Amino acid sequence: MGDIYEANWQISVDGVVSTINQHYEQDLGGDSPTISQSAANAIQAQCLVNLQGVLATDARVESLYVRKLTGITRPAWKGNFVQAIGTGLGPDAISAQNCLLINLRNSAGLLKRSGRWFVSGCPKVSVVNGIWAGAFLDGPVDTWTTSTLNIPAGGDDGWSGALRVMRTVIDGEEQDPPVPVIVDSI
Repeated sequence: MGDIYEANWQISVDGVVSTINQHYEQDLGGDSPTISQSAANAIQAQCLVNLQGVLATDARVESLYVRKLTGITRPAWKGNFVQAIGTGLGPDAISAQNCLLINLRNSAGLLKRSGRWFVSGCPKVSVVNGIWAGAFLDGPVDTWTTSTLNIPAGGDDGWSGALRVMRTVIDGEEQDPPVPVIVDSI
């Protein structure tokens, strides 16, 4: 098992910042003091443009914060984005109170409850009669979520990783540390 990294995307809509929290298990790369920055560079290169495609043009990706959770302690890294505005349909973003819910699943049944991402900033035009439009879900959302599953090697340390859900309870027993579970379906 590789070390676990936490990646937090911060998205702003109407002056309110929300976070998409992801966990990755490292499968390639070193363990230098700059490994968190290397992980962030790899995650950003794979996912940022696709995430922007899910967001309305008045939503913005503010930053990506990455820290190593297991193994030898390494400094965290945060990259701020100046112009990472949404590129999705329309300028009218849905607020953080009404967001897109993404379920993270394991097809082998290793998760009693799916992991979840709450994504604010999606375009209101993508909601038809209170339901997300199929073209939105099958297009930009699928492209972005697929890009998050496996991150190819990137950054100075050649870091790569695979998306995980951190399981905190198994059969009623608290897990300390949490157990990483493979995400193979979103």
